[in-house]
Amino acid sequence: MMMQSYGERRLDELEAELGRAQIVSARLISKVADACGRTVPGVSARGRIDRLIAVEAWTEAALALTELESPRWKLRRLILEDGSWICLLSSQWKLPDWLDDQVEFRHESLPLAILGALVAARRCGETAAATATARSVPRCPIELKDGTILSCDNFA
Repeated sequence: MMMQSYGERRLDELEAELGRAQIVSARLISKVADACGRTVPGVSARGRIDRLIAVEAWTEAALALTELESPRWKLRRLILEDGSWICLLSSQWKLPDWLDDQVEFRHESLPLAILGALVAARRCGETAAATATARSVPRCPIELKDGTILSCDNFA
């Protein structure tokens, strides 16, 4: 059985907390920002999020945080279905749904659905980074005599 890293465990706990939350608060958004934070040159983007939090513009703050902290993931769909919001983030928005890496989070509150999807996307990034370092077959390009290079990636 694989052991979860501290970062994965923290993201799992945060995702569970977002699922249980009834209302959005500045503390909760700040907690998500800290957990999903990455070093960004320039303070202006984070200052914008802080201003949105100060005026309690929760949805705009959640969208801005998603854009800032997870540039690889783009908002693909927001749907209100049976009283709960479904937020779908996509890593390759030009691909059809069935080919793309996607994360989804459901919640009665729109900003909490967006924040939950952000945490789920960040968790996918942590998992992908962990599996990338633990390959069963190493990459080994082979160069033939005529200069052609072959790849030995394991696609199984």
